[in-house]
Amino acid sequence: MGFLAVYGVLVTLSTVYLLRTDKAIVERRMRVGRKSETRPVQKSMLGVIVVVSIALPVFYALDYRFGWSPVPPVVSLIGDALFAIGLGITVFTMIQNTYAAANITVESDRKVVSTGSYGLMRHPMYMGALLMVAGMPLALGSWWGLAFSSLS
Repeated sequence: MGFLAVYGVLVTLSTVYLLRTDKAIVERRMRVGRKSETRPVQKSMLGVIVVVSIALPVFYALDYRFGWSPVPPVVSLIGDALFAIGLGITVFTMIQNTYAAANITVESDRKVVSTGSYGLMRHPMYMGALLMVAGMPLALGSWWGLAFSSLS
C-alpha cells in the first residue's frame, strides 16, 4: 500500500503542477506510442517496453504475495524513497527543459539546456528513470525485481 500511495500522490501532484505551469510539456509527453513513432524498430521497442512495464510490477506483486524473496520493511521504504527521488529528478528535468518530449523531434526554437541538472549530466531524465526502476521492486517487496530492473 505504501508504494501505491507514494506513486499516486507524487504523480498526481507533479501532473497538476506541470499542467498549471507548462501545459505544452504535458502535451508533448502525451504524444507517445506506436502511432507517434515513424521507424519500425522504434515501434517494436515500444511494444516490448509496454509488455515489460506491465509484466514486471505483476511479477513483483506475486513475489511479495508468495514470499519468494522477502524484503524487510525498511528496504521497502528505501525503495519508496528511490522512486520518489527518481520521479522528482524526472519532473525537475521537465521543468528545466520544456522540450523533454517522449519522442525526439527537431524544433526550430529549441535551445540546448546546459544549466541545472543538465549541467551535471547530459540526460538527467534517464537518471531519474533509473532510480524509479530500481526503487519500484524494492518498494513492492521484491529483491528479484531489482535484479530484473538492473538488466534494463
